[in-house]
Amino acid sequence: MTDVHVQTPDETPRRRPETPDLQHLKHLILTTLRSLHDYAWSYSRTVQLSSGLVNARPRNSKARIWQLPSTPGWYFDLSQPYERLERYAGITDERLLRSVLNDPEIQSMLPALYALRAKYEYDLELEGAEQTIAAKDPRSLIASQIEHKVRSLPEAYFRVLRPRDKILFAGSGPMPTTALALSKIFGRPISCIDYDPRANDLAREYAKIAGYEKQLTFFQEDLLDFRGINRFDCVAGAFLIGISHAPEAVAAKSEFVRDLLRGLKKNTWLVLRTPRALGSIIYPPLKWVNMPEFREVRYPLQVGRTLPYDTTFTSWDRV
Repeated sequence: MTDVHVQTPDETPRRRPETPDLQHLKHLILTTLRSLHDYAWSYSRTVQLSSGLVNARPRNSKARIWQLPSTPGWYFDLSQPYERLERYAGITDERLLRSVLNDPEIQSMLPALYALRAKYEYDLELEGAEQTIAAKDPRSLIASQIEHKVRSLPEAYFRVLRPRDKILFAGSGPMPTTALALSKIFGRPISCIDYDPRANDLAREYAKIAGYEKQLTFFQEDLLDFRGINRFDCVAGAFLIGISHAPEAVAAKSEFVRDLLRGLKKNTWLVLRTPRALGSIIYPPLKWVNMPEFREVRYPLQVGRTLPYDTTFTSWDRV
């Protein structure tokens, strides 16, 4: 069995939202999920399976191949449904949790919803990076974004990371604010890796404007193919790391983590966040890896000032 330790939450919980009638609340959640799923399905069409396409099974219909939207600004249509969903995900009533997560219709929609969320965040961050870089005073704007990230980083980062660690941040994206915040806090260089060339180009320009071009190094490569991974003491991953546009996002994410761990040397940490409770209707959760040769430590992060729903911060190191 994997040696698993659970730490106490490190954030003071805010007042939980009052729970109305559970059936009504579940209806609101289901209605929001349906609207998001139908939005994704509106882009469905029969095409040849290729990169960027996923299989998804809609409600009461046969499986089809569908392509995520690419029209500029398409994601603004989804901002309000996602805001509602994040509010609902902050409710922790156990009865509601069981009712939602065990619902067959909701389970059938989740693969398409996970892919849509990944695409939504990616495109939103791309535009955010472009607008920030093109702003009248981008340096001040980026400085405020970094400072906000410094204040909002989970304390669990500092329980795992050591000041002298060589850190690789995976899935850094076009706005590498977490990597920049870690560099500022620890006062040392951080390396970033992302497979997307456009994201890396924007991230380099973002770091240069911030005055951190010497503190951040960027690699454009798939993390699983990155041969330099064992030069680092810690690999920290973004929330969406390991999520491909695949129907079985949960299984894919867990297998990604297992593959990554197999390639790590002893004394190299892997640090990831994964949603808990109703947060898993927004992001695919990470099933516990259960690899006997690794110590797995979980730090539950409760709903608080910077977390709209429960998540778990998990670290692994080879024993």
